[in-house]
Amino acid sequence: MRLAVAVAFLFMLASVAPGQDLLTQARAAEQQGKVTEAIQLYRDHLREHPDEFVALYNLGALLIRSGQASEALQPLMRAREVAPSRIEPAMALANAYVLLNEPLAAHDTLRAAEPQGAGVPEYWSLRAGVEALLGEPAATVAVLKARSLAPQRFDLAMQGGAILAAFGKHAEAAQAYRDAALLNPSDPAPVLGEARALLGARRAREAAELCESASARFPTSAEIAEQHAQALLAQDKAGEALTVLDGAQERGVERIALATARAECLQALQRPDEALAVLNEVINSRPDDARALAARARLHLLSRRFKEAEKDADMAMRVAPRWRDAYLLALEVARAQNKSRAEEVILRNWIANAPEQPEPYPILLQILAKRAAWSEAGVLADIYLKIRPNDKDALGMLAQAFLGSGDVDTAIERLNAAFARGVESEQLYLYLALCYRKQQSNAEAIRALETLVRKYPTSERGWSLLATIQEPQRPDAALAVYDRMLEALPGNLEAIKGRARMLSRLQRH
Repeated sequence: MRLAVAVAFLFMLASVAPGQDLLTQARAAEQQGKVTEAIQLYRDHLREHPDEFVALYNLGALLIRSGQASEALQPLMRAREVAPSRIEPAMALANAYVLLNEPLAAHDTLRAAEPQGAGVPEYWSLRAGVEALLGEPAATVAVLKARSLAPQRFDLAMQGGAILAAFGKHAEAAQAYRDAALLNPSDPAPVLGEARALLGARRAREAAELCESASARFPTSAEIAEQHAQALLAQDKAGEALTVLDGAQERGVERIALATARAECLQALQRPDEALAVLNEVINSRPDDARALAARARLHLLSRRFKEAEKDADMAMRVAPRWRDAYLLALEVARAQNKSRAEEVILRNWIANAPEQPEPYPILLQILAKRAAWSEAGVLADIYLKIRPNDKDALGMLAQAFLGSGDVDTAIERLNAAFARGVESEQLYLYLALCYRKQQSNAEAIRALETLVRKYPTSERGWSLLATIQEPQRPDAALAVYDRMLEALPGNLEAIKGRARMLSRLQRH
């Protein structure tokens, strides 16, 4: 999804002709590729003219392009203040936040700058990319809006295909890629995207027909031949898939480029020894071929050769440290051997190498929760919530961690912020009530629980805690809660017992 953001972002440098000498020199240095000199000249100019939009914006954009995203924040924020009607600084600022792995801040920035009316396609494209990074389905709406504003843009059609496919809208993704192919018929990438989307939509026959047609236009494309083979494999036609690969080789496609796909076909045909021989040939020729290493690791795993599988999976992660499939395979190998410690190491390495990818966080959080490592779980949940701010399980673990450490103020702040964004669950309201109880603020705890039972009337834990809080001082109020609990949960044993207990206490007094 970072590519989607990158495609969306365009540096819209201001076209105002500068009159001041330092600004003129800065622009000239920038055009000559003297980045360090240009940055210094912009800064020198801003000492005398701190509110000049052109200098502020150009400095921020240049800092981003030179890999200094954190330094770009201040001038771009100031540019927004100086010219609040201009959308360019907000877009540049959002891009800086993405580069700093702060997609939530990027999203907040873009939402605050949402243009009136139709807007510009670059804005909606960037917003779609950021929302995709956050795992927000609204990304599909934003990317379709971007496409509607510029239907002839090839890059937006490709971005639309990628985002729609990522959110499971495979049929729509296929159409977006089809549109992209019409806009640029000489590029095989849209064809590959459409074929994958059709496979995702369980339309393997159409995917195979598409690839067969495309092979006439791209006869030496290994990717088209491989995708054709994959579409046939999805229909249990491994023999036909091998024939397709043989035909591609006859047309001049390099044998090694097709070897991994060939091995997959041989494996599907129950010819594992031949598949292994093919993969050995690839890896001997290209020892850093992550896909071949992963395929051989899976072959070893199926044959229960765990040591060899582990070695190949480990190498695949090393040569492709950002490839999610390599980590998923390594986890599979570790689990097959019941190596929980190895599983944890794999997850930590995954997060270290690709912190923006969401998959490893929930798995590692569950592992930490099982051994009650709440402090570490809290740190990890906090990091994860930067890329998935609305993940309810992570919010719950973060609240547990703060409760365990005694920092209930922060827990309350985070939970209330989540509720304000519309992120809520029975568990989160329970955590909020427990935080207030730890603060000895029963009134606030009761208020949180009243909200809980109103929204989740079948929550036994919510009703029970609401009554329990009031039992010591207000048995009459607790009795009323148990009465309401029985209305929501007829025949509930705890409510019946609680009601009898409260009646007994009230009669004694």
